[in-house]
Amino acid sequence: TNTISSTVRTYVQSTSLTSTQNNISLTAASTDSVTTLAVATSIALGLGGAGAGATATSTVSPNVEAYAGNASTLNAAGNISINATSSNSATATSYGIAGGVVGVGTTISNATANGSVLAHLDGNVAGVNTLTVQATATDISTANSTAATGGIFAGSGSVANATTSPVVRAYTGSGTISARNAVVVAATLTPKANATALGVSIGALAVGVSSATARVSPTVDAHVGGNITAASLSVTATQALPGGAESANARATGAVGALIGVTATSATAINGSVGNQAGVSSYVANNSVLNITGDTTVFANNNSRQRAEGNAAAGGLLAAGVASSNAASNTVTRAYLGSVTLTGSSLNVTANGVDNNLAVTYAGSGGVLAGSSASGSTSNVSLTEATIGAGSTVQLSTRGAGTLGISADHVATFNAQEITVAGGVVAGAGVNIDHGVDSTVNAGVGSSVNAYARDIKIYATNHADKRWLAADNVKGTTGGLVSGAGAYSDTRISFNTTVTVGANAWLEVVGLP
Repeated sequence: TNTISSTVRTYVQSTSLTSTQNNISLTAASTDSVTTLAVATSIALGLGGAGAGATATSTVSPNVEAYAGNASTLNAAGNISINATSSNSATATSYGIAGGVVGVGTTISNATANGSVLAHLDGNVAGVNTLTVQATATDISTANSTAATGGIFAGSGSVANATTSPVVRAYTGSGTISARNAVVVAATLTPKANATALGVSIGALAVGVSSATARVSPTVDAHVGGNITAASLSVTATQALPGGAESANARATGAVGALIGVTATSATAINGSVGNQAGVSSYVANNSVLNITGDTTVFANNNSRQRAEGNAAAGGLLAAGVASSNAASNTVTRAYLGSVTLTGSSLNVTANGVDNNLAVTYAGSGGVLAGSSASGSTSNVSLTEATIGAGSTVQLSTRGAGTLGISADHVATFNAQEITVAGGVVAGAGVNIDHGVDSTVNAGVGSSVNAYARDIKIYATNHADKRWLAADNVKGTTGGLVSGAGAYSDTRISFNTTVTVGANAWLEVVGLP
């Protein structure tokens, strides 16, 4: 077991800090990496039994913070930047090998990447060209587990768990900010969790079990508050894909060869879950007063991709291969204004969510009596909202473009590929696919909102996307004197899509003078 838990902090507190010529920069950064390797072997000669067990655990949990405290006042002739960054990885690898008349091997790998990355301005800014408050994190967890056994009686168990669950926040408090150019507040996370489990058993009676779980459950938050005067304002929160790859990737493989052989595998890739959703929020806090010469942007972008693959192969006089895969997402994406007062040129409040889930399963068996089963499931649960809170006043008709845009959009992409093969005197193969989509998208303004603009657009959009695959979604093949194959597929889609204008709200499109 290896654990790194670091604290990195850069801050100013209870002070007035002025740069009459140049910039002010507060930066805190962490780059932590932890790797654990566990190997166990056991060989018994003669009539003896052998057992091997290995457990590897890696945890990386940095706390990185850059901030200007409550009683601080900053003033710069140039720019002010407050940056907290983190790039961390945890890797756990385990191997277990056992051989004897009775051979049993179990390996477990656990890798966890979490911690927090915070950048915040709690005090005041008396003057600055551009103010940037930014928190950025890249967190990777990788778990690999391999178990191999051989004997007259052989059993293997291989378990891999990878979890990435950091908190990333960038924000300003309730103070006063005066900027000659832009105010930029951004929180960005790129998470990745990889889990791979492999189990192999060979003997007269052989049983193999492999389980891989990759889980991502982040919190990403960007917000502003207080009194802000600036040429432009941007508040952005993002969960990004790691180089176009999966956020969570799980692969479990099991293989047995014996007179009687049974193998079972389970792969699960998750981004958020019930009670622990993957949350991305961007907002302006209640009671804020904004005087922005140009554009105000409040943007939340939640992009996730999950892939689960289960593989099982069994060969013997009596052989059974069972494989399952589950790819799931449970996300909350919000962009909103609380109860605020805004005078500006344009306002865009946008929440975008994209969740892509793919389950792939291969199961094969061969023997006098052979059976194989493949099941795959995906689940897309999401809430996506873009709103202006009750009691807000938004005045965009007196300067600049005068546009007000509120947009909430979610795309649920899902697919599965399930393949089974069974061959024997008596052979059977079964395939089961289950897809569920439950997406709520809301856009609108609350009660007693007063908004004046030259153009007003409010959109709420829900999408379900199941694309064609190059190969078959479902394929069951059997061969023998007596053989049979069955397939079942179920897809359920539930959309709740609304545009709401609250009671006593006043939205006015003002013409050119």
